[in-house]
Amino acid sequence: MGHQNYQPHSPDPRRAPGMPKPGARKDTRSRLLLSLQQFFEISRDQFDDAELRTPEWRQADDALERVYDACVGHKTIDLVQSLCDRAHRCIDQAVEISTARSYYDGRL
Repeated sequence: MGHQNYQPHSPDPRRAPGMPKPGARKDTRSRLLLSLQQFFEISRDQFDDAELRTPEWRQADDALERVYDACVGHKTIDLVQSLCDRAHRCIDQAVEISTARSYYDGRL
């Protein structure tokens, strides 16, 4: 029962337990990008190809591309997060406009 309070010792004596590893920034960028890509794909799958060629979806795709470029360019986590937030808003806007357009066109 003593294992519940066990805290492993850091294998690196210079880094205290709980401190991020050197590769953690890369992992954070990857997680942010993967999460955004999944959100983009799920959102996009709701609409047909014609709808996905609208300016709103092209803008969302461009925003996703900027996030990818920032991750590949090893930009700061703050910048990547900011770009992810902007891309998320673009995707939300594209979904809203496409949904409204589909509703008024009688497709929904």
